[in-house]
Amino acid sequence: MFANLRRAFREAVENMQRELDAGATPDSVRRLIHSMEGEAARTKASLEALRKDLEITRERVHREEESAETCRRREAMALEIGDEETAALASKYAASHRERARVLADKASAIEAEAKLLDEEYREMLEQIRRAHARAGTLSASVGRTRARESVAGADDLFARMHGMAAEVDGDERRGEAAESLFDDAGSVVDERAVREAEADARLAELKRRMGVR
Repeated sequence: MFANLRRAFREAVENMQRELDAGATPDSVRRLIHSMEGEAARTKASLEALRKDLEITRERVHREEESAETCRRREAMALEIGDEETAALASKYAASHRERARVLADKASAIEAEAKLLDEEYREMLEQIRRAHARAGTLSASVGRTRARESVAGADDLFARMHGMAAEVDGDERRGEAAESLFDDAGSVVDERAVREAEADARLAELKRRMGVR
């Protein structure tokens, strides 16, 4: 089980590294960090279970040692009164309790070693997650700056386009005024108001077309 946890966490770290190398987005990195945190949480739960098992096993060792000592005292008492049969039985039970205590002590040592290793790995996981959060923060800041620059550049381009369109419209208006003066000079009977309205409508339509407005 612990090997599976370690393997799953390593895979999450490797996946994040690949994402970063491939130009990952902050959202994809956050998802990978969430996966890493999940594996770390499961590792912590396993570590706590190991520590509880270690506590229980040590308590069992203590009880077996106490039982062995009790049997040893009974053996001594039986020998004092010459009860060989009881002494032999007490000695047998004492040996059995001592053997169980030895086996349990070995088990406790193995659990303790496993818990120590898992604790080191858990701390390393936390450090990896801390680094991942830092890298995600740097990536988010970089993306934010890039988007801000693109937004400013886009706004500058839009203003430049609008300025150019306004200049062209202003030129159209001046040409319209020149045309009106021609009507005046020629004494045209054309309805000047209708002409101006038609020209204004035409300029507005042209401006909308250039700005992509329908």
